[in-house]
Amino acid sequence: MQLLSRACRQDEIARDPRIDRLRDKMQCVEDRQFSRDYLDPNKRSIANGISIEFQGGEQIKEVVVEYPVGHRRRREEAILSLKPSSEPTLPAGSLPDDRTRSLRYARTKRSWK
Repeated sequence: MQLLSRACRQDEIARDPRIDRLRDKMQCVEDRQFSRDYLDPNKRSIANGISIEFQGGEQIKEVVVEYPVGHRRRREEAILSLKPSSEPTLPAGSLPDDRTRSLRYARTKRSWK
């Protein structure tokens, strides 16, 4: 019942005309490195990024997330961070099978014009 109620609320929000106006101002751009990282069986990142540009030209620094909440790698990193300090741990942000992580992320440019 609660799930149905939440879905109805999401539909209601999606019908808000402000959402369409906001979507019209967005530009999504593929970062090919993100696509390669997603298809790489040793990485399988689901990276996204967002940058915001205001009418006056001011920009907010890009925010990127390589592994979103719920991603297997992110859960593994959380488990590693919970290990007692007496156990050897890996450097922060690394996993045994992890290749050098790219700091490039799929970029979604938001332009508020």
